[in-house]
Amino acid sequence: MQLRWNWKRWPLAALALLLAGGNALAHEKWFVDAQAISGGLPVFSRVDATFAAAVIGIFAVLFLAAVWIDRRLDGSRLTHWIDARLASAPFNPRTVLGVTIGVSLMGAGLHGTLFSPSLILGGNSWGIALGIFQITLGALLLFLEPAYAELGFLVAALFLAGLAVVPFWDAMEELFLFGAGLYLMTTGKGRALFHLNAPEFRRRAYHLFRILTGLNFLVLSGVKWFRPELALAIVGEYRLNFLYGLGMSDIQFVFLAAVIETLVALCILFRVAFRPAVLVAFTMFLISIFFLGPKELLGHLPVKATMFMFFVYGHWHKGEQKP
Repeated sequence: MQLRWNWKRWPLAALALLLAGGNALAHEKWFVDAQAISGGLPVFSRVDATFAAAVIGIFAVLFLAAVWIDRRLDGSRLTHWIDARLASAPFNPRTVLGVTIGVSLMGAGLHGTLFSPSLILGGNSWGIALGIFQITLGALLLFLEPAYAELGFLVAALFLAGLAVVPFWDAMEELFLFGAGLYLMTTGKGRALFHLNAPEFRRRAYHLFRILTGLNFLVLSGVKWFRPELALAIVGEYRLNFLYGLGMSDIQFVFLAAVIETLVALCILFRVAFRPAVLVAFTMFLISIFFLGPKELLGHLPVKATMFMFFVYGHWHKGEQKP
């Protein structure tokens, strides 16, 4: 294997340095001290029953309609045409995924956290070692694309190693990165270390990545369902409730967000209206930048790249060739 460093990406490394000290959004715990906010009732017990039933009913109908439409369009000429057009995109989704994970890891490591601002490494020797390793791994992902298979293995290993220093359920809020590492392991070119680059291995790793991402979204939606005080604190401070003018209260807004996030998670898990679901998720992340500022970009870069890959690759049926 001939290693070639891509030093043209140095502005992205500079971006990681500039944004390392700022808040970035992945979920409520990135902006508030979860331990300082006392627990309360679940969100579904704090909204009007009529409102809750109407919202759940509407989205249940949308989900069933998506299932019906998806089964009829899957494998059609239209979907094949869309796949062909997206496959010719000038950006390789794997490269976008690796680069954004690299920038995010560098920023988190420089900030003394693991993957996200809410997962603090601490000052013990193991935490310091993981922080240094994370920065190094991020730099390698940014500049050394030919080694993505080996680096993907290290991303997955870093996630597992972090379970020794961060709470389990907090780590599950970054579960998609473990899936990303497993997927990157299958992107080598027949090198000696890994022989997982056959198309079928890549397809299966992609779907494992998709499943772990869907579970990740369910974990995050669970925070809104069962600890709405965290979301209410963010909504109140940053004025995230853009539906307030239509008469929607903050707690109703959090309930609506929980329903949408759960629906997106189910669509990703079961490959129902897959591309529309990831497009909705991507749009939600873009809207949050308007309210929270450009520093929000750093933490969500890998999530956006994951949504971009899912949108380009789609369902990925057996026998299909992907970039």
